[in-house]
Amino acid sequence: MQWGDDIIHGVLKMREGCKPLPKYGAIYIAHNPRDGENMFKVGKTERSVEERMGELTADTSNIGTYVAEAFFVVTNVDAAEKACHRRLNRYRVQPNREFFELELDRLVLSVEEETKPFSANDLVPEISREEAASDKKSSLQKIQALQKGRANAKEQFEQTCQEAEIDLERSFPVVHERLAHIREELRDLKCLSWHIPSSFEEAKNAHGRIEMGSVIFHSSFSGEAPVLEISDIRGDIYSEPDLSRAVSEPEVWSTHGNAEFIKWREKDDGRYGRVEISGNVDARQNESGAGKVELRFLVRAECIQYDDYKTSWKSRHGDRQFTNIEEALDAFEELIVLNAAAPVVDVRTMGEMSSSRRGKSYQKVRDRGYSFFKNTPQVEDI
Repeated sequence: MQWGDDIIHGVLKMREGCKPLPKYGAIYIAHNPRDGENMFKVGKTERSVEERMGELTADTSNIGTYVAEAFFVVTNVDAAEKACHRRLNRYRVQPNREFFELELDRLVLSVEEETKPFSANDLVPEISREEAASDKKSSLQKIQALQKGRANAKEQFEQTCQEAEIDLERSFPVVHERLAHIREELRDLKCLSWHIPSSFEEAKNAHGRIEMGSVIFHSSFSGEAPVLEISDIRGDIYSEPDLSRAVSEPEVWSTHGNAEFIKWREKDDGRYGRVEISGNVDARQNESGAGKVELRFLVRAECIQYDDYKTSWKSRHGDRQFTNIEEALDAFEELIVLNAAAPVVDVRTMGEMSSSRRGKSYQKVRDRGYSFFKNTPQVEDI
């Protein structure tokens, strides 16, 4: 008896300090009509979802009945819940509550995507029945079977890429309509200038991305706008620089292959930041010919900084990718609202030999990754 107790004690000692094993459970989306049409609770349970709905309904702090609109069985319920809450953080109603305000269809898609890596369904890879029985075939037959499998995988990959390109083109009208609506709503803000391509073809750039729209932030002048000396690259794979504000013809000061390094002078229009939304097809193919194809939307915040007026301007940017176009558009709009809320007055210092764009009241757009999308204006003093 003592020997058995020692073994149990030893096992318990060995498990001390070990990470707990992942727990099976379900991530649920619950709705109570009393909370409002688009208010949902996203939580976890290690018991049945029906039992959990009963607990929520029976809670004395709640009024009304909770119903599970959807649930997903997962292998690691804690990690899956954290992933969902991180994805949905922008729509959280209170920091310490698991309630989110979002349309049900978009909510279900978001939770479904985040729980896929933790899915508890049986995982059975696609196999070739011919290859499974290849031990009965000759070496030549085995080679032919492998070649056929690779050819089929490559064909399917290429077809998926084509379908993703079509989906990207179909998303363009959705983005165009939303951006046009935001621009119209903010038409009285003089600090914003917009670029919204009128067609999918116009939105294509030299690097394969679809630049669906952008907005530039402009500061107010406290004095006369100086003339800047700007440099850039054109030709080869580079897009044509914007020379619309130039007050002199561009001068070529160096060449590299088909690329030209040029400089010119232009009147400063006070631009200090840019927000852009774009789309692309992310296709990754492996040696077998198969691969992964995803439609991605990029929201980028770029601040424009000047070291002085005799050097080219530099930019520092941050970006975030989305697989859901509506979430990308929400983030794009939020960046504009947060950074346009604080008007910027650009204090300039002019001297005989030089001029400076630095000043305490000069602020810039700055992207700080995930924290950028919290409910606080993300602007910073230079």
